[in-house]
Amino acid sequence: MISDFTLEITFAIKEISSNSPTCVYLVEPHGDQQPLWSGKGCSVRHFNSSHVTCVCNHMTHFGVLMAPYNANFDNPTMTIVTESGCGVSIACLVSTCLIYLILWKKLKGSHKIILMNQCLCLIIGYSFFIVGIKFIENRVLCSVVAAFTQYWFLASFMMALIEGIEVLKAVVLVFPQQRVQKYLFFLGYGISLVIVGVTFGATGGEGFGTDFRSVAWYH
Repeated sequence: MISDFTLEITFAIKEISSNSPTCVYLVEPHGDQQPLWSGKGCSVRHFNSSHVTCVCNHMTHFGVLMAPYNANFDNPTMTIVTESGCGVSIACLVSTCLIYLILWKKLKGSHKIILMNQCLCLIIGYSFFIVGIKFIENRVLCSVVAAFTQYWFLASFMMALIEGIEVLKAVVLVFPQQRVQKYLFFLGYGISLVIVGVTFGATGGEGFGTDFRSVAWYH
């Protein structure tokens, strides 16, 4: 049995990018899965304008990934700005909901119902995003968070569409109904669910996930 095995590989490159290189290896696909690059067990020992030296604790197909731009995914400043922005948005949305609840009986028409649904969708979407970015190293959990986040933001867009339909009805119809049709909400939430489901099914579950850089994405 071989213990403490390390393999050092030096790659020659034509030009260095503004972003630090990453040593990776090719993960063999299983079944219908696509091959993926992974950085597990590999690290960069040294790099300059002409060579990159990688150290790995196993043997397989190796490579070096380099971005043509500076893609810093672990930027504490950007994390603070993102979380603060989402937090302020949630606070404003909650305040809007509270104001509408206080004035609920005095407000006329269906606008209040649509706006409340849209605010709730955005609050849930932002909450999933803020909580989910803490667990992006877990591929399954990241996929779930990405899917739910996409769903709730899509639902908020659908609420905006429903609002547009209600405005159109108020302009076109002589005596428009004061209450929004319930089927519009089922349509709005249902279409969002169908879009997320189709995305999940068409990509075989790979449409939502995380890579070795710990970045969740949507395809």
